[in-house]
Amino acid sequence: MSYPKNAVTPKAVTVGSVVLIATGAVQTDGCSVRVSLDSGAWGAGGGTLAYDAASGVVTYAPIQGETNGAVLMIAVYKADCLGSSTTVLMDLQSADNNVILANATYGLSALRTRGDSAWITATSTAVSDKTGFKLASDGLAAVTAWTVNLTGNLSGSVGSIGTGGIVAASFAADSIAAATFATGALTADAFAADALVAATFATGALTADAFAADALVAATFATDAIAAGAVSAAAVTKIQSGLSTHSAANVKTAIEAAGSHLALILADTGTDIPATIVTAQATLTKLDGMLEEV
Repeated sequence: MSYPKNAVTPKAVTVGSVVLIATGAVQTDGCSVRVSLDSGAWGAGGGTLAYDAASGVVTYAPIQGETNGAVLMIAVYKADCLGSSTTVLMDLQSADNNVILANATYGLSALRTRGDSAWITATSTAVSDKTGFKLASDGLAAVTAWTVNLTGNLSGSVGSIGTGGIVAASFAADSIAAATFATGALTADAFAADALVAATFATGALTADAFAADALVAATFATDAIAAGAVSAAAVTKIQSGLSTHSAANVKTAIEAAGSHLALILADTGTDIPATIVTAQATLTKLDGMLEEV
């Protein structure tokens, strides 16, 4: 038998029979009751005793205050008789049938604490060789730093990295090793405008053969994909060092200073090409006239 804690109108509970020691007669009146709440001091019960004349069973209906605890002990007695007793436990419901939230052991707060502890224990266990896991769409929304190394391969595709998604010094020195990008790895418009910001690649980030043959195909870098400062001035200087720094005018001047091509040809042949052409034309004219007279 149990009562809701602090029940407003507790129902009667069967206590037992009270028997006269001398004769064994079951008593159906004149009994008294004492109660103890939560193992406290015994005192006279304030509830109602009742008797079943046919069976001799005594019942007791406690008052509300006698149920405002966890354990109620009830004892029915009478002079010169063997008494009877019972124990009633209060459940986790209050008088309005709501769960007792403040219960130190079984209340919601206590259960939540125990549940949190169990969850922490369960989720702190290493999980390996398991399949079928997936993250919700916002599963990584709160992740601000990720220190775990990815030792395997990313076989899927990356949908997109927004403007400024790869920030300054994202790639440390030597982070992209030889032949990292295979042929055709970066396709058309792989990098959107302003995708690579200043100092995205640190010194030495791209090592020898980082890009295999044809790794960068047509239009891999969209217009303005490499923003101002993305390539340092020193890098531009190194690129330019392998190119000619002479203007067309300087080249012409240098050739003429050493002598023009025409002058060199005349020096080699020892002839005046224009005069020779005129002489040849006159000779051909004479020859044509002679042929006509024949």
